Amino acid sequence: ALHDFPASPENWVPHFFGWRGWDGWQHMVKQLKIFAPLWGLVVTVQTDDGAGARTELTPGEHGRVGYERPTGVPLAGYWCNVFRARTSRVIDLPEDSDGWPPFHVRRPIGPTPLTEHELTATVPACRADLENLWFRPEFFSNSLASYDASLALFEGTIRFKRDAVLGEVARPIELVGLRGGEGLGLADILVYAPETGLRAAGGGTYFAETVPPGGFVTVGPLAGAPFVANLGPETVSFSGSRDDQGCFLNGAIGMGRGGQRVAAGTEMRFRLVNGYLTRGDEDTGEVARDLAESLNLTGGTSGYPLTVRRGRLLDAAFILTLAADDYGVEFAAGPRRMCIDLPVRVLGLADNGCAAFLDRARGHFVFVPFVDGEDCALFQVAIDEGVDLWVGNIFVCDDPAIRLTLTAAHEGRPRLEVHNPTDRGRVVTVHSPDHAPMFGGLRRQVRVEPGASTFIEPEVTQDAQ
Repeated sequence: ALHDFPASPENWVPHFFGWRGWDGWQHMVKQLKIFAPLWGLVVTVQTDDGAGARTELTPGEHGRVGYERPTGVPLAGYWCNVFRARTSRVIDLPEDSDGWPPFHVRRPIGPTPLTEHELTATVPACRADLENLWFRPEFFSNSLASYDASLALFEGTIRFKRDAVLGEVARPIELVGLRGGEGLGLADILVYAPETGLRAAGGGTYFAETVPPGGFVTVGPLAGAPFVANLGPETVSFSGSRDDQGCFLNGAIGMGRGGQRVAAGTEMRFRLVNGYLTRGDEDTGEVARDLAESLNLTGGTSGYPLTVRRGRLLDAAFILTLAADDYGVEFAAGPRRMCIDLPVRVLGLADNGCAAFLDRARGHFVFVPFVDGEDCALFQVAIDEGVDLWVGNIFVCDDPAIRLTLTAAHEGRPRLEVHNPTDRGRVVTVHSPDHAPMFGGLRRQVRVEPGASTFIEPEVTQDAQ
């Protein structure tokens, strides 16, 4: 069971959310609709009685309390997993004999006193896999041969239900922690801002820095160096403490200013990419800079060669986001050395079971998943050696209730299965957009009985390349 909302990937060894294999999380995260607290998100306010700063959730008559975070999984896929939580209530956390709250026991005790949260975590697959983990553990290191980083996109909105004054602390709204191992000197805490470039954080036991949009922080040199980039609209804060040069860093990323007055109804939005860099023991600053530039975390669209021939480019920060034209996009990306396969989001496709991408160099379709409740396909593709992709609906039906499945199961010839999940027979038109590889321009009208399927053997109208 998962006991924490996956706002951040775990440190070394790679976390299971990003592993691929027969027992990776893509096969089990749909079971995740459970209580999943996010201990890192803490809201601190000034008390009305002048006693100073306190967190929003103070112990009540039932003992410790926490945010209720019922977590849904709008996408559990081979490439990306997406987690979502909405918080409007608090729960009791009675301690067990060891002083820890038993996560399986939770009872809502009322609404949150001050804030409500909407959180989303998008966790792309890293380049580790489970090929050898169970069956040939002596070759386990082979599963990590291409592993360079674990990353997650953590974004959300914090809405204030009443007027408040944020606590007089370095980071009134703490979002994610950032911790480094022992033996790191203060010069190894690195901060990047688009205006000033990469530099060491201020010295001293305690430090406080700001990270503007397009900036990032990292700690190293360290295998598994922590990394956080700010993709949001507002500057965030990075602060922490350390007793001396030999102790581990205890820092965090937060938002808001001490003493800031916040009116009821105010919404604060954040968008962070965070995780760990395995190559951070080489030259953490340069590794982090290369990662940030390659995924356009510092702004712009020049992190990798990109040409969009069909559709429209909407965003290139972390996830390449494109809008489809007539149910399709075409683009070329790379070559560019990357730390993960490039996440790609395409809007404007029909979630009808027949959306796919085709790499022109390989000449076959790879079907792609959609995020539940969104007009959005989300997948990853390696661009290190360059790719030329068509992404879109191979076939589209004029009735959105109809589902489509394209197979090559009928004696190796393509077969389109047309499924009617409704209780009414329908006459529908199925067509392949003119730009679609192999079947472009094909159009058929068929009748599908209620709760039944019919089959079409479509002719290949053009070459896949």
